[in-house]
Amino acid sequence: MVMKKNILILISSLFLLGCYTDYKVTEFGGRRSKREYKKHLWRAINPKRVGIDINVLYTRTHTYKNGVPYSYKDDNIVYYHFYKNGVFYIFYKKPGEKLNETSFNPKKGDIAFITSNLLGKYSLRYYNAVDGGNFDFIKKIKMKGDTLTIPFKYHGNKYIDYFKKVKVPKEWLDYEPDY
Repeated sequence: MVMKKNILILISSLFLLGCYTDYKVTEFGGRRSKREYKKHLWRAINPKRVGIDINVLYTRTHTYKNGVPYSYKDDNIVYYHFYKNGVFYIFYKKPGEKLNETSFNPKKGDIAFITSNLLGKYSLRYYNAVDGGNFDFIKKIKMKGDTLTIPFKYHGNKYIDYFKKVKVPKEWLDYEPDY
């Protein structure tokens, strides 16, 4: 009887640990880390060090998968907005969705950071709510002219996302980051 009780306690404990999540969702649907972000916040750098303009948005224009043009299955338009404290937000918009002054409220976006290592290599850390929440790490981002290049590997494939600057009315970006 004692053995069954111990096994039941062990199974219950493992189940509860599996239900642990690090993320919360804002009132507008953006994902935020409750605790995990604290490990990365100190590494965040001003995006101007990389040449990223914080007064514009960046939108994904095209992608290559293993050297061949690639289209994502979801046809969302992806925007990034960077802040001087190194935080940036990722916004997913449907094609044809009307954009306005509330479209890029940080509470509607998913949190991310731009960071640098000791060797001066720049990287992005995206928040991912899969498996309870964690930050995915993408190395070696590059800024050249008005194009942000983001190479990454996923399931053994090599991808490169290209983002271009998009100017929008200043009041559309007149928000403070919530981290």
